[in-house]
Amino acid sequence: MKKHLLHLLFGILFFLCAAMSCEEGTSVDRESFSGALVDFELTHLDNAGERPQSVTDGRVKKEAYVMKISLLSEPEENTSSIDKTRLEYLLTDPIVNIRIFTETNFSEKYPAGADVSSLFYNYPRHMGTGQIADNDGSIKRAGETSCLFKALVTAPAQSGTYCFRVKLIFKSGDSMEKTTEPLVLY
Repeated sequence: MKKHLLHLLFGILFFLCAAMSCEEGTSVDRESFSGALVDFELTHLDNAGERPQSVTDGRVKKEAYVMKISLLSEPEENTSSIDKTRLEYLLTDPIVNIRIFTETNFSEKYPAGADVSSLFYNYPRHMGTGQIADNDGSIKRAGETSCLFKALVTAPAQSGTYCFRVKLIFKSGDSMEKTTEPLVLY
């Protein structure tokens, strides 16, 4: 009997916690707003400390490099009366793949122009505001400024100046590309 009461008590606590964590006052149906990715930005980050920091001097340790991909979206309908910091758009043309290429010789196996996507992994989701995940290889939703963090998990063969090109591929077959600023990995 005590065992059943304990289970009942834990069940009630679970439902109370779940009910209290629900957002109140949100009348926005996230499915009803569609948006489009209009641009993206690439930023070098140094992960040598407690949290990744922007690279200011153009240099970072090979083992501490993280790339931030900021997706810039805008709604396809009027959302002026809505708090946009909490709004995500269902992308009309979802991103189905993100490819990263090296613009410089990375190693013998990865010469300039090689696809090095497999050398980058998604950084933990809790790293920043607006962070989204692409675990299944696609991104269907994005806010006005959503971002992904890609950590370099395989260091280049040698220290030197490196540059990466990121290609976002959309469901429609269209794509968008940007190249990072040169960076010294030592």
